Amino acid sequence: MKQLILLLICITLFRFTANSQTISYRNPQDVDPKPTDIKDADIKGKTVTINRSAALMIRVNNNKDFKTKANDSNGKDIPLDPVPVFLKSGTAQLSFIPGSANIAGSFKVGSPTDGSQLLKVNVTVTTKGFYTATTDIKNGIQFYATGFLEEGPQVVTLKALGTPTKAGTASFNILCGGLTTPTTISIAAGTALTTATVSIDKTGSNCTEFTMEGALQVGKELNSANKLLLKIKPSAKGYYIISTSLKNGYFFSGVFNITTTSVQEIVLTGMGTPQTAGTNTLTITDGTNTCSTDVKVEQQAKDATDFGIVNEVTKIELTDPDNSDKYNIAINEKKSSGDSDDDDDNDNLLAGGSSAYEEAIFNTFGKENIILTPYGIMLNTKIKDNSQYIYGGPNYVHIFLDEMGNSLITGIPQGMPEVQYVVHVIYLEKTSDGKTVSYGIKTTKASFTGTNRIENTRTTVNGELTGKGENKPSLKEYTLVIRTADSDIDFEVYRFLDRKQQKGDLNYTIPMTRSFTANISVGLLNTWLTDPTYSILPDPSNTSLNVAEQEEAHNRGYGTVFATLYTSPITLIKYYVNRSQIKKGRKKLSDINNPVTNAQLHSKNYLYMRPIWERIYPTVGVGISDKVFQNLFFGLNWEFSRGCSFFAGGHFGKVNTFDTSNGFKFEKTNITQEDFNLRTNIDWKVGWAIGASIDFSIIGNLFK
Repeated sequence: MKQLILLLICITLFRFTANSQTISYRNPQDVDPKPTDIKDADIKGKTVTINRSAALMIRVNNNKDFKTKANDSNGKDIPLDPVPVFLKSGTAQLSFIPGSANIAGSFKVGSPTDGSQLLKVNVTVTTKGFYTATTDIKNGIQFYATGFLEEGPQVVTLKALGTPTKAGTASFNILCGGLTTPTTISIAAGTALTTATVSIDKTGSNCTEFTMEGALQVGKELNSANKLLLKIKPSAKGYYIISTSLKNGYFFSGVFNITTTSVQEIVLTGMGTPQTAGTNTLTITDGTNTCSTDVKVEQQAKDATDFGIVNEVTKIELTDPDNSDKYNIAINEKKSSGDSDDDDDNDNLLAGGSSAYEEAIFNTFGKENIILTPYGIMLNTKIKDNSQYIYGGPNYVHIFLDEMGNSLITGIPQGMPEVQYVVHVIYLEKTSDGKTVSYGIKTTKASFTGTNRIENTRTTVNGELTGKGENKPSLKEYTLVIRTADSDIDFEVYRFLDRKQQKGDLNYTIPMTRSFTANISVGLLNTWLTDPTYSILPDPSNTSLNVAEQEEAHNRGYGTVFATLYTSPITLIKYYVNRSQIKKGRKKLSDINNPVTNAQLHSKNYLYMRPIWERIYPTVGVGISDKVFQNLFFGLNWEFSRGCSFFAGGHFGKVNTFDTSNGFKFEKTNITQEDFNLRTNIDWKVGWAIGASIDFSIIGNLFK
């Protein structure tokens, strides 16, 4: 039994796309690493012989449970442990690109949407998985999209549902994965629609008159067979759209033309893709009243089943559940063409695939200390057993790879300039024949425009994989820290056996997003710094004498060019408060929502979209409505929307002044021309100013 456990440790389960053939297999050591399909015509009721490898895997490309039987050369039964395969699973983790939402197609009152009206928004996906995006209902319109997203930059396209009921501008919030982003659409005038008034029949908070049709299953998109039948009581006829809340990636919605005020049944169609199994409570509102109903989601159906084949097995028999077809496989002891004594690159992989490596990471660092952020994985400064970790905290983003180069926990992140990236390779230090495994990483491209320097350090950390049996494999971690880059980072991973480099290397790129330290914008300001004018006139009571007159001054408007520094005082306070709390042990990094990195103290990067209360930045400006550099402005810009800001601050400018010392009074005290000239002057004064500004890039885009 001990031998069986040790052999199972040396198996990896390679997963690949299901196909039309029932049985597939893979020898990772073959020259051609692609999976091999066995044609049904060659194996049904027959025996197919395949070569053995140290990590042989058999896959049944069917969602049913096949009966299995495996024997060694003496006819002894060897159990095969099935591993269900889900080609697509999980919930997508993403972030919206601010300001990227745009509308295709036109809307007109009274004209139903026809599929050509689309709402597109750019997102960055950090974890692949199922998603459902929807909007609130405005003016009879709702948008919706669902599907599966791979990691990286993606475009989510939502289709419009319903019929516009009111002309003008409608504002929507796009909701996906607990995040929202705003957008607006324009609706042209047309045939006016009357909207219906209805109420839902309910008892307390529960919907009473409803019926569910169609089963819901994780990963299976809802369709017309998934219905929610609901009884309503109309009090006014007309157009009506109703939708349940979005829960677990799905909801029910319907568009109706109510032609009678009698009690009637309406059918809401299911939309979206359920993401986890269980019971969800959906709420339904009729505009005034709200009720709820429970909906059950079944577990996801597997796509295939993998079987890891240990060395003792020489014969395998697979039978479908109906006992109608049998598939027989014989294992040939001869090595496959890619095997050699020196090129033994894949014979010490962990059983269980990536889950075993991830479990080792969790055991080493503590799962609670691993934080998923929009810009990658971060670790607490104190990890498992409360030990200090040198690469913990908000200034390090971690990338975990297994020994075949597969990403663990998350994919390769979108880069943020000046963040230090820590690459970890998790591997078994010994092959099954005793060879020593090691790894190397070479940075082939990275630069920092400030110093043109990359500083690399390397450490090797020993860990231990939790498992059964007396002889546990020794797990090692090779770590490379890539410091301070603001360009794309390219690096290569090399594998060595007994210090001999193996054929092939793995290439990776961390694509860097742009960071901005300042912004140039134009604005319109209202200033309280008045600029009065003075004149000398004959005294009305004695025309032989003169008096001075002051013309009443008012607030002035100025066109202004602003320079804004992206150093937010609120972000600075948040950073230093959080750093102090972490240092004193009052908080962990995992307790902080959207932790701030050093780079964010003096720059802005759209991977981290600051909350609206943090988007306050110091600003200086110069007036362009008058002589240049005679009106200067200083204060704070509050960026309420991307590229648009409110300004509040001071105005330091040159204005006309008049010396009224010694009790001088305008239009009463007599004055000579010489005295008038001595008393008038132009001085620098300070006053308050407010206004708004807009980014130069937005203005430029208007003329493209």
